[in-house]
Amino acid sequence: MPENISNVVVFGDSLSDIGIKWTSATGKLALGLGMMTVSASGRFSDSRNWTDFMYEDASGDSLVQSGAGATIAASQIHQKFTSGSSVTVTGAQPFNYANYAEGGACGGIPSALDKKGALGTFKDQVKAFTKDYLLVKQPPGSRTLFLVWFGANDLYTAECKNTAMADLAEKVAVTRRNELAALVEPKNARFIFMNLGRPEAAVRYQEWEKKFTARRDQGNAVQAWWNNRKVESITALRDGADLYNAKLLECTRSNGDALVDIASVISPEVITPMLKSLHLTPGAQAPVKSNLIQRVLGRDEKQHIDPAAYNNPKVSKTLLGSRNIITSDKVHPTDQVYKLIWKTIRETIVRKDYKFGKL
Repeated sequence: MPENISNVVVFGDSLSDIGIKWTSATGKLALGLGMMTVSASGRFSDSRNWTDFMYEDASGDSLVQSGAGATIAASQIHQKFTSGSSVTVTGAQPFNYANYAEGGACGGIPSALDKKGALGTFKDQVKAFTKDYLLVKQPPGSRTLFLVWFGANDLYTAECKNTAMADLAEKVAVTRRNELAALVEPKNARFIFMNLGRPEAAVRYQEWEKKFTARRDQGNAVQAWWNNRKVESITALRDGADLYNAKLLECTRSNGDALVDIASVISPEVITPMLKSLHLTPGAQAPVKSNLIQRVLGRDEKQHIDPAAYNNPKVSKTLLGSRNIITSDKVHPTDQVYKLIWKTIRETIVRKDYKFGKL
């Protein structure tokens, strides 16, 4: 029996952000210092991310438009839960869509002291949503679908110990989850969690592992020690991701929630054989050149690819040349890889028989 969803709410980090981080004080600082790369609409993509594909499939419309300005304006409407965040769909029931995801956000409190003031948390997003939700009157029995994706910044940015990643998964999938369920009433809460990609999915870590492994026996004793330590740190990251994913699976099963195995979708073993059919090439895009003054003033050139170019492989090949799988920061996926991620999430939504808009 299909279950109609009235509210769709996204919590997460840069992989789901539709333009929140880059407008914050810490986001502007990171951009100015060249520590963060976003598109001209504030996305960690060259065009759309997976939430944009979800919006397109559910609404028949697009938040990411041909121009960056129009994209920013359309996205801002859905960066918080309000009476105005409703999506009207021709021939289908309307639904409310709000996306609180923020680049750099952690599932827990950042371990590194210098990151605590710079990185947001899942708890922050829940607090913001709670405040907004209580201001909007909900019809009785309104179902809310929460899509939750955290863990990457805790492990890769905030220096969470790999052995603590299982506890983090419990905080995400039990503590915060139960707070949200209590807010909308447990009978009205539905959850889909995404697990954590392993380091080998990112070009940055592929390059690091290759470089430091090759240097293991080179140089003096100190250099060899350093190179070995870097290789071991990447292994520790891999172990942390595995521990997080195992615990997340355990928690979601216990609570009857859904889990999307993103780790298996964006692994090199899966994507590499599909590159030709996806009209993609391996590696990262070339960075857009800019200097410190341009970045501080916000006048540096940022990439914004019209989705229409990506929707037609022949057109995009002419306009873009090679279509890489990773953006110039060597970490975040490009448009069509996000599309692949969305297809996997969509399969879970369909399997659970959740209905909103045209989905």
